[in-house]
Amino acid sequence: TVEVKPAADASLPAPARDGALTRLAVDLDVRALHLGQLVLVLPERAPLAFDDVALEGRWTGDRVQLGRLETVTPWVGRLRIAGQAQLKPEGIDLAQLRSSGFADIELEGHLGYRTPSDLRARWHALRWPVADTPRLASSGGRLRWMGHFDDWRFALDGALAVEGESLAVRVHGRGTLTDAVAEQLSIDTGHGHFDGHATIDWRAPVTLRLGGRLRGIQPQHWLDQLDGELNGMVEASARFEEAAPVVAFALRLDESRLRQYPLRLDARGRYVAQSLQLERFALRSGPSRIDAAGTAW
Repeated sequence: TVEVKPAADASLPAPARDGALTRLAVDLDVRALHLGQLVLVLPERAPLAFDDVALEGRWTGDRVQLGRLETVTPWVGRLRIAGQAQLKPEGIDLAQLRSSGFADIELEGHLGYRTPSDLRARWHALRWPVADTPRLASSGGRLRWMGHFDDWRFALDGALAVEGESLAVRVHGRGTLTDAVAEQLSIDTGHGHFDGHATIDWRAPVTLRLGGRLRGIQPQHWLDQLDGELNGMVEASARFEEAAPVVAFALRLDESRLRQYPLRLDARGRYVAQSLQLERFALRSGPSRIDAAGTAW
């Protein structure tokens, strides 16, 4: 049932005329709305279908109370959202906005149109993909996003599991409409640390750059025969072309050991179309020396 009635207070100011919708001329009370399927037809794009849509909520004056918005999405499966918001000419104040499904998230703060935003999110569980064994999961974390859409800053602190590997991640940086920069990036695998920086530019072709220092990496965690400890510097870049990503890397290990022997490594190369091309590979381990260059496979 959907109930529409005149606003309770006729003295309230008229809706803003600057493009920001803050209130309706009537109060809207949706007690129960169910749709078997909602299809959005977009120009020059495939239709988007949302199955099993359920809505309960109220819009009174400039306040929106969302009791429940639940649907099965094309991207993350079933999703449920509930919360409260106040609509203002300069932005939206979010209070107790919660979502569940592929992620259990709480979101609050201010989303500004032309004024600075300050949003805080906390999640308690995250799983992707939902249907199969998760390739990406998280037991919890928090994120803060501040600024304008074309000039913003962020800070993230959370526990991640990627392909079964548990990571503690801390990162803060800045971004624009075209790129994001992790000015400080710290990853603790439980078997070593990475401290560095990263940049992603999502204009086509998408480009990712990363650099930093490896500390106390224990290769035996991944391969029993490689007992030791690795320390050094790494730089990498990836350009995601339509055919295949193009990856360039440089790795320098020092003050490292492998099977109780001192280890030094200086390697540079590219990975293109499933082919590893080594520009330089200089390995020193105890009495052994390996110098190589060329295509590895």
